[in-house]
Amino acid sequence: MKLKKTGKDYWYSPIGKIKMRKGKKKNTFYIIVKDPYKDRFVEKVAEGATTKEEAFEYLKDYYDEIYECEPVKNESGFQAKFLSRKKNIKEFLIPFLAMGQRSSETNHQYSNRLLMISDFFDNKPIAKITRTDIQKLIQHKLNQGCTESAVKYIVHVLKSFMNQAKKSGIIREVPEFPTVKLNGTGHKDRPLTKSEKPIFLKHCEPEWFEDIVLFAIQTGFRINNILDLEWSEINFKTNEVSVPPKKNKNRKKHTLQMTDSVRKMLQKRQKEKLNKKYVFCDEKGSQLTYGQVKYRHEVARKKAGFPDLRIHDLRHTFGYDLANSGAGIREIKNMMCHSSLEMTMRYVKRNKDIEKTVLEGINFEYN
Repeated sequence: MKLKKTGKDYWYSPIGKIKMRKGKKKNTFYIIVKDPYKDRFVEKVAEGATTKEEAFEYLKDYYDEIYECEPVKNESGFQAKFLSRKKNIKEFLIPFLAMGQRSSETNHQYSNRLLMISDFFDNKPIAKITRTDIQKLIQHKLNQGCTESAVKYIVHVLKSFMNQAKKSGIIREVPEFPTVKLNGTGHKDRPLTKSEKPIFLKHCEPEWFEDIVLFAIQTGFRINNILDLEWSEINFKTNEVSVPPKKNKNRKKHTLQMTDSVRKMLQKRQKEKLNKKYVFCDEKGSQLTYGQVKYRHEVARKKAGFPDLRIHDLRHTFGYDLANSGAGIREIKNMMCHSSLEMTMRYVKRNKDIEKTVLEGINFEYN
């Protein structure tokens, strides 16, 4: 690898440039190299260098520190795509999270999933992750009981990570991503039927968990939204419960009418008001955590004989109840606070009774 002069006091190499600035007492040498983590060129003083050769040695040391590999030279010259490094997912995680304009909540979700993926790949270098590896990850998550949408989100996170790794020079090409399909595995929606609801509620203990379950199956709210629900977000005059945009998944305000059962339960909790801010709390007035709810759910579903009932199925119960009650797809979308009609389509099934009623309405005799 040699230096090539490209101008007065400038030298070029496949891994970067060297620049010299003349001074009264001594000349100062600088290196210019692409930093993959910042995705831009950086200029650093080649400390201790008194000649271009010494500056070049400094450049090579700095390059090896970043890339840990041999450079790749192609037609684009200095801005060449650098081949894969020895970096694994965990080593590139913090720089990745610093890129883009994601919210802190989204970054937290990305971080959790990427750490899980890294553990599954046993800290394998990013460059060595193949389509086969990704297929194994997908199948592993489906076999664990994850829904198709949950696995698709994991794949989406990994794909975003790999695309950024390519832009930053960590890998040359992003591997092909397989399609996520259940193929008979994975968890399917398991809503509670009308007769199953009282059975499950009977086994929900203590009282705060029973109230949460009742609220979930009659509002369709996500568990995190329920746990974060504040008294200021409940309006007994208008009979409405609201989730502000900052708390909602799709960043839109969600307002829903209360059923009589939900209203009575909330009024009872308001009289007790163990916590001045949050609606749902434990016997001591402390705000509940997702872990507490999950534990109580595990106990209740085993006692009730519903081992395949997930916490999120409480929300699905509300969606299927709306559809079976004859609600239209747009009403279901609005009441479930979905971001698209595609998400709502899972609840809409062919209903022959509704079809018969509709057809009777448009029928007329013609001879």
